[in-house]
Amino acid sequence: MERKELYIVPVPKATDSYAPVSHRDIVESIYEQLDKHNLKVSNEYYKGGKEGNQVIGYMDIKRDDNNLGMRLAFRNSYDKSMSVAFVAGSMVWIY
Repeated sequence: MERKELYIVPVPKATDSYAPVSHRDIVESIYEQLDKHNLKVSNEYYKGGKEGNQVIGYMDIKRDDNNLGMRLAFRNSYDKSMSVAFVAGSMVWIY
């Protein structure tokens, strides 16, 4: 799934017991925070399910100073099947 496809999935309306978080807000917030720390995304992947109502995203973050990078991942859904969640870890770049 491309980022532009992710952005066009309609966000459901909030209710008294449910406040959806848009896929766009998650991605743009991640990029904003990475930019503040001079980190750049080298690759990004998005896997959507149920017509984009469920998404898992991965971002590979490479630093210029070494061969060790990071991967940041998140999940989100508009159908209440998954809560918003994030995970991060290190990656070794092999050339």
